Amino acid sequence: MGVETEAERGYQDAIRHVTRALEHRRHKLEESDPGEFAGGAEERRARMDEINHLLEVIRTLKR
Repeated sequence: MGVETEAERGYQDAIRHVTRALEHRRHKLEESDPGEFAGGAEERRARMDEINHLLEVIRTLKR
């Protein structure tokens, strides 16, 4: 592809940063007790599904 520009490096760094933050949040949700959520396990699952969806969107941005 050639040499990355500073803007391209910044873009990839931002993607990595957001990906790490979402993965960290997903891990915290996995470790959490479903009782911590007003909607219980269903709400926790919905939040994890949202994070998984965002991670899929981010993967398409890396291409």
